[in-house]
Amino acid sequence: MAAPSTVIKTGTMGTITLVSGATTLALTYDMADLVIEGLSPKLNEVNAHESRGVFRGLSYGNRTYPTLSFSAWFTNFAGEDDTPPGSMIEFLTGLGAYDGNASTLGTGRPMTIDIKLTIEGTDFGDTADETIVCHDVYCTFGFTEAIDGNKFSISGTVYGEVVTDNNSQVLTFDEIS
Repeated sequence: MAAPSTVIKTGTMGTITLVSGATTLALTYDMADLVIEGLSPKLNEVNAHESRGVFRGLSYGNRTYPTLSFSAWFTNFAGEDDTPPGSMIEFLTGLGAYDGNASTLGTGRPMTIDIKLTIEGTDFGDTADETIVCHDVYCTFGFTEAIDGNKFSISGTVYGEVVTDNNSQVLTFDEIS
């Protein structure tokens, strides 16, 4: 097993990629502020059991769903025509240039995609880059106009597993079986 990295990672070392089947879109104008919340060893509620006011134990309950959010500088809502590469919004919604993309949950389902964060490590002496992939993410977005630059805010709910991979060791966050 490789030693832990001694390099503190920052937003300048990461890349967000949107994935739908074989189609990918590496984001160019994201603001390096990706947040993933609700991760735990198992993506299930933990229920506390008590009787007569005394703690008796824990058990797993219903599935929980991590969330993610990030923002990006606005360049456009849609591409110039309906051919890739299109805009980030077209990819998230499966419209316009990406209307041929299928939901990661299957045809006829709400549009979900995989979102992958790659954190550069090898350029800084690590033995490998790190990745975290959120599978089957349903995204919504907002738009903000501002003097210092218009922005998109993207929010998503992760309906699949969350997988990290570092030095060929995989840590998976998923529901109990």
